[in-house]
Amino acid sequence: MMRRIVFVGLLTCFACQRYVALDVAPSLVGSDVRVNLNGDAAAVTFSRIGSRVRQAEGRVLAESDSTLSIGVTGVTRLGGFEDSWAGDTVVFQRSEIAGVEKKEVSRSRTLLSVAAFVVGGILAHGQLQGGDGGTGGQTRGGSGN
Repeated sequence: MMRRIVFVGLLTCFACQRYVALDVAPSLVGSDVRVNLNGDAAAVTFSRIGSRVRQAEGRVLAESDSTLSIGVTGVTRLGGFEDSWAGDTVVFQRSEIAGVEKKEVSRSRTLLSVAAFVVGGILAHGQLQGGDGGTGGQTRGGSGN
């Protein structure tokens, strides 16, 4: 029973996530997303996160046919500089958005990570069991004098 709990715990710790491209048609409210902005948006100064924004990551708080409101947790600027944010609400116009990607668990990456962890554990266990220097089977000889 304890091994199952540990396995489930490790599985959640090693769960790998990725972003997948979406059409903006389905409701995204409550989803973690990455918003890719178009070239025109780089010139816009967003009230909370500034300008030269290429991508914004966060949770969708609201959406309409013309806007997408996000609690921003990360920003990538032109040139690759990245900033972290504490969930400040930013409203993006749909005309500024080049694409939206939804964050989800990658089963293949997760399984590969767990398999690598298990193999590494088996190898480490084997080294610990057999790697004591080989002196365990030798007996001491001596005359006792």
